[in-house]
Amino acid sequence: MNYDAFVLGKNEFAFGSDLWRTMTDVASFPIIYWNSINAENALRPFLIKDVKGLRVAITGLLPEHSSSFEKAGMKMVAPKEALAEIKTDLTKKADLIVLFSHLGYDETVELIGEDSDIDIVIVEEMTDWQEGNKIGKTFFASCGLKGEFLGIIDVKFDGKSKKAVKIQQQLQPLGEEFAYDLEMLELICNYKRELKEYSDLMYVKEIEAAKKEAIQAIVEKTMQMTPEEFLQFQKNKLSKENR
Repeated sequence: MNYDAFVLGKNEFAFGSDLWRTMTDVASFPIIYWNSINAENALRPFLIKDVKGLRVAITGLLPEHSSSFEKAGMKMVAPKEALAEIKTDLTKKADLIVLFSHLGYDETVELIGEDSDIDIVIVEEMTDWQEGNKIGKTFFASCGLKGEFLGIIDVKFDGKSKKAVKIQQQLQPLGEEFAYDLEMLELICNYKRELKEYSDLMYVKEIEAAKKEAIQAIVEKTMQMTPEEFLQFQKNKLSKENR
């Protein structure tokens, strides 16, 4: 599909740091997101692409907190702080700024505000979108959820200001009419298998941790008992086991 860029989401960090590091090594296109403080310069904060004389900036933001980041050993800058740091640079270098947000619709709207230099925001979880949805100066769009759609956005520009004046969005369902790519199917199957193995392992670890915590709580409780209270505790325990 000749991708220009790929913006990482939370799930890309679910398997730790190895996955996204591998992605940066093998990808033939830039991998972008901005608000990490320890990505070791492996990821680009933004991309400027010339599209028929129009300088288009592409950047992305992730939330500050996620269990996936902890697994990958990543620490995030607050989105508001990160956006403020980069926005001045983008406005100088680009005619049009496109932001991919993994913050959710409501939080993104609050972050962007009504007086923003961001021209188009693509939100991952904006399912109830309207044609040409615009808040202040910023157009909002979505590509749907879970890779079930191909998001298509047509942008109409003002020739003088080089700003977007209208957008039209189409969500194309990726249904059975599209031919399967066997190599991609194999990758997906392997990913699902690894995901299940990982989920099963994490579930077992959570159960073991809960058991240890419960045992520790019982030990601490019994150590504080008098001999009489401890004997009564043992009698009650045996009574429940014999029921």
